[in-house]
Amino acid sequence: MQFIAETVEILGGQGVFKRPVRSANDLDRMVSEGLPAETLTATISTVSFAAGQASPIAINDIVPISTWKRRVRAGHLSPDEGDKVVRLAHVVAVARHVLGQRDIVGRFFQTPHPELDGRKPADAALTEIGARQVEDILWRVFYGLPA
Repeated sequence: MQFIAETVEILGGQGVFKRPVRSANDLDRMVSEGLPAETLTATISTVSFAAGQASPIAINDIVPISTWKRRVRAGHLSPDEGDKVVRLAHVVAVARHVLGQRDIVGRFFQTPHPELDGRKPADAALTEIGARQVEDILWRVFYGLPA
């Protein structure tokens, strides 16, 4: 997995993890142990269109609200939930690398895309296959390849 440092930053960084996360193995171990619950809110906040606007992704897109309340009390996500959050954070890291500015990244995630059958990248990135499709689109933009 590329962009470990960027992905960790999107997940909330050192302040959330309370220990160094330097490699994919470190991150995988933390997912297995249960990522801090704050990683979900940190990741969602990075997908907003611009500062102050709502994110196109909501907590209940990843975890049902009743479950989320239990996760906050427990302080950590389940491995499956953590995997989803890391997947989304990684796609956001790729988008930041390719597109640069936060408002452009936010606009990209909120705009329906023809290669995703008209779905928004924010919605597509919530599944493994969809996340890979979004990454493929971004890398084609980066390398100037035709759609």
